[in-house]
Amino acid sequence: MNGKSASRWTSSSRLDIGILFSTIHHSSPDLEFIVVLETQLERLLSGRSGIEEVWIGKSPYIVSYLQSEQLGWYVVDYAEVQEILTPIEESRNYFYLSMAFLIVLSLFATYMLYKHVRLPIRDLTLAVRLIQRGNYSARMNEPDSADFKYLFMSFNRMAEQIENLIQSVLTEKIRTREAELKQLQTQINPHFLFNCFAFIMSMARAGNKEAIMSMTHSLSKYYRFATRSDTLFCKIRDEIEFIRHYLSIHQMRMPRLKFDIHIDPGVEDLDIPKLLIQPLVENAIIHGIESRLNAGYVRVEGKRTDDGVQIVVEDDGGGMDEDAIGRLMQKINGPLTEEMGCGLWNVNQRMNMMFGEGSSLLFTVTDDGRTRVILHIKPKGKGD
Repeated sequence: MNGKSASRWTSSSRLDIGILFSTIHHSSPDLEFIVVLETQLERLLSGRSGIEEVWIGKSPYIVSYLQSEQLGWYVVDYAEVQEILTPIEESRNYFYLSMAFLIVLSLFATYMLYKHVRLPIRDLTLAVRLIQRGNYSARMNEPDSADFKYLFMSFNRMAEQIENLIQSVLTEKIRTREAELKQLQTQINPHFLFNCFAFIMSMARAGNKEAIMSMTHSLSKYYRFATRSDTLFCKIRDEIEFIRHYLSIHQMRMPRLKFDIHIDPGVEDLDIPKLLIQPLVENAIIHGIESRLNAGYVRVEGKRTDDGVQIVVEDDGGGMDEDAIGRLMQKINGPLTEEMGCGLWNVNQRMNMMFGEGSSLLFTVTDDGRTRVILHIKPKGKGD
């Protein structure tokens, strides 16, 4: 045997039990191992070639052999199984380590992409959505990634410019509405004034001086407040007093009219635009009571809520169904048209501009068929 190879010679190519074996090996063989291996060669050499596994001591070995056709000798090669498996196991371990390293590297790369790309894009998307919802004060913090720094700074400048532009437009709208309000305050309803003069003339013919004095007193208070243009705002108590005179004038002309006004303490001191509540009362008189002989009650109530003040104007005229309320709300929330009176539209627009989106003008019908208008005022500073 040479190295881990050995040759077997015999006088015949026929393999018989008990034939004498002789080996040729290299110069420094493991003689003890070869002696033990030779004892198993007769059993192993069962053909011209083959591969067998044998146990020598406590270790398994792979023995392969091949017979020479010319000489009849066998070339025998042996190797310990562990020596064969060790390189394979090492390659497997290196493969697992490489895969683990690649997985860790991929996770790290994914984290870096998420932190420096995905998160900035997400923050930018959220900020854009805030702008779309009307929150023009939305700003973005300086990102960790330098690649997005310029983009975020540009977004903040754009948002600031949009906010300033919107503020300027709103300010201009408020000024325009104030001018419209002044014009509205100077307008005199000819029909209302003619009716008052007709009442005075009728009472004069009847010699009813008290009715004439009462009418002229209420009429002078009414127009003094309505045409006063030195201020656009007033306390709720001042407008309620103005509404009392207005209802008193109608009550003298229409004796069936009854009204009830109740304002909770503390509500009277709230500042509101002038002529904010009166158009609601006027609408109740004209569209709810005048054309119905069986109607004649108006109630005005003011009370505090959790986030502001609620003014309710209710009349016992014919109530509106949901479709009619929907059409009316669509009109007062849209642009002013010639076919629609400017009173309710003006109230809704001025209230939204002065108090913001938290305020609202709603129309409902009570269970007993009364029309109810709810003016919800949310003063600025509450919940902003």
